[in-house]
Amino acid sequence: MENSPITTEQVSQLIAKILNWTAPGPDGINNFWIKRFIATHPYLSYHFNQFMDDAGNIPDFLSQRITYLLPKNRDCENPSKYRPITCLCTIYKIYTACIAEKIYKYLDVNKLLAEEQKGCIKKSHGCKAQLIIDSVVLEQVHKDNNNLYIAYIDYRKAFDSVPHSWLTHVLQIYKTDSLIINSLQQLMKKWTTTLKVNAKNNHIISDLIRIQRGIYQGDSLSPLWFCLALNPPSYLLNRTNYI
Repeated sequence: MENSPITTEQVSQLIAKILNWTAPGPDGINNFWIKRFIATHPYLSYHFNQFMDDAGNIPDFLSQRITYLLPKNRDCENPSKYRPITCLCTIYKIYTACIAEKIYKYLDVNKLLAEEQKGCIKKSHGCKAQLIIDSVVLEQVHKDNNNLYIAYIDYRKAFDSVPHSWLTHVLQIYKTDSLIINSLQQLMKKWTTTLKVNAKNNHIISDLIRIQRGIYQGDSLSPLWFCLALNPPSYLLNRTNYI
């Protein structure tokens, strides 16, 4: 994968796609203002390239997030009865969106993603497309009275269970730009969150909690990165000639 800088035009195009008033993370910046203050876009692209060239310059706050614990019912004494909603820094999501765009173009040009993977493919309906394919195949098998064996794999807490070591290694397997790998490694080392809960009219905020496993949810990179992490098993299954 060739190294190419992040341009101001790319940053502006990605910012134009984000929703205006989604809840911000610890940086407190709403997407609406990032869209309107276009004079900041050249500075964002400049600092993003600095993060690429020297990952040690990435500030700690960029990787921090805040997790709001919302009670599912009135049983506020039971921790399992809370629904976690996590908000990432706006600047972090823009930066990872730039990285995701670069990685996706590289994977797409070189046809590296498995044909069976539709989850993060552009101009694809993802799960809906796969269900339609399954339906057509099953109808044809039933019509021809043939035998067919299908195995479905359901990953429990999929995003939460991927080891960070494998996330790094899979990028190396597919020869992703080394600057991107170094940058993401530094980000993962600084992945932290704070828990915030409103219990009996008291605002309780925890200390920083280190994220030691899994992928952040809520940014553009995570789905692509997760699909890439599962790409080698698809390749190995295809080599068995059982599919």
